[in-house]
Amino acid sequence: MNNFLSYWADMVKREPWELKLAWQEIWQVRGCPPDELLSSPPPDPELQRHLDLCPFCAGRMEDLLPTGGPPLTEPLIHPPGPEAAPGDQDAGSASRSHDAASPKDDAGAPGTGAQAPPPRPGQLRSLRRSLGSWGPRGRYYNPPMVLVTGIPEGPPQAVRVAQVHHQEVLASPADVPLGHGLFAEAWNTYTLRAEDLDQLWETIPDATLKEVTGLTQQGFSPVPATDAPWIEAFQRLEMEVGAFFALRALGALLGESQASPSDLILLELGEISALKAHLRASRPEVALPQEPPGVLETLALARFPEHGLPLAASGDENRILLNRAHWGVDGLDLSPMTAEITFRNEDPGGLTFGGVLDGESPEGSELRVWWDLGGEAPIPAGEVSFAPGDGFFRARFQGLTGDAARRGRPLLLLCLPRPAQSLPGGGS
Repeated sequence: MNNFLSYWADMVKREPWELKLAWQEIWQVRGCPPDELLSSPPPDPELQRHLDLCPFCAGRMEDLLPTGGPPLTEPLIHPPGPEAAPGDQDAGSASRSHDAASPKDDAGAPGTGAQAPPPRPGQLRSLRRSLGSWGPRGRYYNPPMVLVTGIPEGPPQAVRVAQVHHQEVLASPADVPLGHGLFAEAWNTYTLRAEDLDQLWETIPDATLKEVTGLTQQGFSPVPATDAPWIEAFQRLEMEVGAFFALRALGALLGESQASPSDLILLELGEISALKAHLRASRPEVALPQEPPGVLETLALARFPEHGLPLAASGDENRILLNRAHWGVDGLDLSPMTAEITFRNEDPGGLTFGGVLDGESPEGSELRVWWDLGGEAPIPAGEVSFAPGDGFFRARFQGLTGDAARRGRPLLLLCLPRPAQSLPGGGS
């Protein structure tokens, strides 16, 4: 049993039964394969790995009928009936007679073959079932329901969504009720492709949408200490699910030749609340600025505890600390590294400095540079020259002179390209 399941087993011993059942259900809904996969012998290697880790699916296999059944997620979530696509009101009216989700194809309203309507803010949508697949931690990632929160200016076909869940006992003040027992996770927003969206179930009122988008700027809300272990575990699971589907969309939205490493970061974690939530789960030891100026600046300003810093950071006044943003199977990760400042020149026109990174910077890496004055928003460099592989860099700050140049410090963020293996299940 892995560490996460061990943590679950430890919580079961001491927490209220309502939270136990809610956690067990959401674990299965998010990470267990549909019944048809369990009932298709012989088990493939991915299924066998899941069965070795999962405390639930072995019992499910014993209970399955020979012909299998509908996916596990379907009878557990009860959204309203799907809305009709434009010009298809008869289909929408017929669909509303069903009070629970039922298996649908990827075309739109059930049984009509109609195209799903275009995304609009406020729409409660399911994702295409074909997006579900095996992924990290031995889980089968079932597509969640989402709330469309916005349509970014770019790239084309991108949509911002908040993930939706149906567990009232696991909801925190940052989960907005949508009716029908559903909650929008204002702390778990990300970008998908428009074509990833399937059924339109309902369009929520503008006031509710405004509440969700307002809370995305605030991040997490405090929860009772007695419930905190369950809420934190639930939120960690939900963010892992969101990262899985967001990463799959990234490759299609921005081709590798078009997207810089920092573009990919902003596409997946383009809001401070999303970044805070992600780092809270993946790097809880990191201290973030109290008033983050922006996503990339926040990553650059994040500070690790002393015991987690490179040894080369001490004893040399020419060496500076910087952060490295890199991709893994669970999304964006952050780690500290060092650089040596080899020259600095201040002239009437501004400040120039340069040096070399001490760690690896593979081809395709991007270096972002600011001048940090402390207590103010960092000043971005007007010009940055960087040689990935060798690690040499040069930054120019036009107009930065005098006291500002003397009392500030260089602030660097190394953004690594996303390796192909960090894209779960491919980009399709």
